[in-house]
Amino acid sequence: MHGLSRYLSRLFLARNLTVSLGMVAILGVLDALSKGDILPPDAGLQDHMKFMLLRAPLIFEQVFIFAFLLSLLITYVALIRRNELVAVVYAGLSAMGQIRALAPAVLMASLAYVALIDQAAPRAQKALTAWLGPEAVVKTPTLSDDLWITDEKLLVRIKSVEGGMLKGITLFHMAEEGKMAAVSFATSAKADVAGWRLSGVRQVRYDNQEFALPRYWRSTLDPDTLRLLALEPRYLSVRSLWKLSMLEVSGNRATSAYQVWIYSRLALPIAALTFMVVTVIVMQRFGRNAKPELILVVAMAGGFVYVIFNSISKTLPDTMNVAAPTAALAPLACLLLVCVVLALRNGRS
Repeated sequence: MHGLSRYLSRLFLARNLTVSLGMVAILGVLDALSKGDILPPDAGLQDHMKFMLLRAPLIFEQVFIFAFLLSLLITYVALIRRNELVAVVYAGLSAMGQIRALAPAVLMASLAYVALIDQAAPRAQKALTAWLGPEAVVKTPTLSDDLWITDEKLLVRIKSVEGGMLKGITLFHMAEEGKMAAVSFATSAKADVAGWRLSGVRQVRYDNQEFALPRYWRSTLDPDTLRLLALEPRYLSVRSLWKLSMLEVSGNRATSAYQVWIYSRLALPIAALTFMVVTVIVMQRFGRNAKPELILVVAMAGGFVYVIFNSISKTLPDTMNVAAPTAALAPLACLLLVCVVLALRNGRS
């Protein structure tokens, strides 16, 4: 029995590694072709390979859960085509036994991949942004890449963050009644113990008051935090996401936009385990009585629907003010419901 459990685990892990690498490689080539105009005109083969390697962790983050589902399905299609699933069942490894056999391997692989994404994606995003700009990371760049910060009675616009320097700062000073009191423009700002020391300052006032030009933007935000606020949340580490979600000031995104990615990242192993249970039950119930390739296509379509639903759900905290836990865990809750229904039907049959 232990030998069968190890065999199933090895079969899954081998196919999972192959499918993951294959999907990243194929999508990486297509991604490089679609983003070829981002590279410098004199870019050579080495630059193209560097671009593909830096984009690989970002691509893997997007295909992670679908790669898990596909590798599970391919594992069971192979077992059915070689008539090994019948032998496994007659050897005493029921559907529940197969779930117990695969669970450690699925959990181990999913945790390892989540850790890889958490560490590699932020570094890749940082390197790509420093090399080619934000358009190398963002799917659809916005009309403005400016960073906006709401800080007490100030609305701050920053053109760029370059190391310990800010470029193109605009401070919108708000009056008590919410009206615009003044707008201050600074060519640059440097991090200081008192905040950010402004240079090249000029000001336009709308309240007919006489005030000295501001010398500082007194903010607790350090250069590293501002750099993180300018990046895409989906490619940040859980630690960075937590740091940004606890800020008292707000940037381009609400704090819930960072919280939703924390919940989503931590829920990935649970989603992988749930897909494993669904795959075992479906293939046990339908795979041997129908063409396994047909079940493979139907299950892949279901997985694709889940991925789309999951992607849309993550935007709801920003677009519809939905609570972050609800937005992040709603797709997983639906998947768990499908799993429970299939398990109950399988138990009755």
